[in-house]
Amino acid sequence: MINKIPYTSYQGKASDLCRKGDAVEFIQPWYTPISTTPDNTGMAVGGVGSAFTLTPNGDTPNFSFIPGIFIDCSQDDIHFNDFYVSVMNIPSIDDLKIKDSVDIGNFLKYYPAKLSQVEYDLCEVLDVIKNSLSSGDFYKTNKSSFDKWNVEFSSKTKLALKQNPNAISTQILVALDFFNGLLVVRSAEMTSLTAVTESAVNESVVNELAAADQNSSQIDSISGSQVEYKALYPMAEYDYKAFDDVVIERKVVSPIVKGDKKLCSLPLHWNHFELKNTGSETRQVTLVQPLKNLIGSTYRKGRDGIQDSACYLTQNPISQKHQIVRRQEGEMRFEGVSLSSESPYGADIEGEVIYGVRAKESLLTSGKVTVSLKSQMYSTQADDQVVAALQTGRTNDAFDRGIYSGREGLSALCVCK
Repeated sequence: MINKIPYTSYQGKASDLCRKGDAVEFIQPWYTPISTTPDNTGMAVGGVGSAFTLTPNGDTPNFSFIPGIFIDCSQDDIHFNDFYVSVMNIPSIDDLKIKDSVDIGNFLKYYPAKLSQVEYDLCEVLDVIKNSLSSGDFYKTNKSSFDKWNVEFSSKTKLALKQNPNAISTQILVALDFFNGLLVVRSAEMTSLTAVTESAVNESVVNELAAADQNSSQIDSISGSQVEYKALYPMAEYDYKAFDDVVIERKVVSPIVKGDKKLCSLPLHWNHFELKNTGSETRQVTLVQPLKNLIGSTYRKGRDGIQDSACYLTQNPISQKHQIVRRQEGEMRFEGVSLSSESPYGADIEGEVIYGVRAKESLLTSGKVTVSLKSQMYSTQADDQVVAALQTGRTNDAFDRGIYSGREGLSALCVCK
């Protein structure tokens, strides 16, 4: 989609656009209005009557899926455009590292892959794994075990196994899939594409030690000064400069078409990413988006006794249902996840949400673009899964349904390398 009016008065660095002004908040003595600050004000994204607010920082602090009802989720862990990105060198033997020797030791007890040494100390496990990969026989030696354990290999790994099963690069891809986030790429630089707000920066000074103790996040957020924003409704453009040699451009598009009521009312939007390598070395870029399942949620009035439409969201994660969706449309292929609920109870948010990646079939079959999906995971474990995907360039659909009670909140994960 090409915007025929490529100018806007609302543009600039996200840090400037979301900075608080000097004016004192105007509060009427008989009524307190809904908060509208630079931090939580932005463009409506989606169809008419079913949109959310997207700020220059990239936050989604409020939404309205039912016309006339305003939902404030600024204090909740809810994000409709939660994108993360990593940039790394093409994985090599020397660029591999393990996140925790104890965890990988326990993993090898349950899945005893054949390595170059039968006996070794935990402090030697990385060297043993590297030696096994360097031999070129890691996959061949363990193929029957991989089949037995139902190890899920990415499309990139399957292509490499078909073309050159003994290559060192193939063994690395196999190992990254097999160890599933325990073996990662050292050179991976990670960032969240949601810029830190001014209030969050101030609070971080107070909460720095607590956050470090809880290991709440291993991913730094991009600075607002590194984000150039343009409001071009029904489009918004972002230009990210988080990395020295990779420029990321993003265009957010809503289906607002003049004179077409049906298109304008569709509850959808899409993000178009364009990546530019300004350096001389080949770089591997991974985009990751987690999404929480909100189907089954209800609305609670935000301020009792006040005549307005402001509400808060109450999540009711009962019998949530997730499944992978793949569709072919000419030369384009869509791979994503469907999020719904089989709860017997009524809710304010019902139906189905589908999100994923749409790319050219030629790029997917050639291995230049790889899409991997985790259709379901506990929302409390989403941060760890995002980090693992950014450090390896992939994820898988493993989920232990044997201990799922049907009352836990679930999320999904889409990864595009």
